[in-house]
Amino acid sequence: MEKSFSIGFAQANHEFGTPAENVFIPESVQHTMDGCNFCSEATVLNDYGFNVSEEQLQREAVEQGWYSAGNGTPIDCMGKHIDGRGVPVSMTEGNGVDNLISELSQGHRVIVAIDSGEVWNPSFGEALEDRLCGGIPDHAVIVDGVSLSDNLVTITDSGTGNFRTQYPLDNFMDAWSDSNCTMVATQVSPEEYMAGGEMMA
Repeated sequence: MEKSFSIGFAQANHEFGTPAENVFIPESVQHTMDGCNFCSEATVLNDYGFNVSEEQLQREAVEQGWYSAGNGTPIDCMGKHIDGRGVPVSMTEGNGVDNLISELSQGHRVIVAIDSGEVWNPSFGEALEDRLCGGIPDHAVIVDGVSLSDNLVTITDSGTGNFRTQYPLDNFMDAWSDSNCTMVATQVSPEEYMAGGEMMA
């Protein structure tokens, strides 16, 4: 299991979280149009030793009333599968880069809600959409790292299959602001969780 940078190393090099790999993994692409949250949660849960899939989490979400097909996952239901398996999470709004850095430096896993178009295809049309319609967060992604020296953010995105791929930090912040910078972060690292001898379920 890959370990995040230590805080001291991160501060010295202005790099926080897991190093970028910039690779496409077709197997990681979500299987349904609105399965991004389940893919993100499954990826995080696998880091903590749980063998789960997008489909399994989707079925559980339907049973719990956290999801209905075609409507996606409400933002306030993000992270429920993680917390429900005994990995504590926090959900906060109004975050900034410093909050991401704090979580990543502790080895925590982070899922955020964004406007996908502002990351995939930043354009005048996306800016106009914000002005006319307000923020439209329509996608969940994992934030793996932040590079202050290069002004980049590293994201794992089930919508594209891009694994630990870097994007301009400014574009990401614009996309993230559409959800009022909502973030779900685990409160222990995978290493701490495993060392604690938590039961897997």
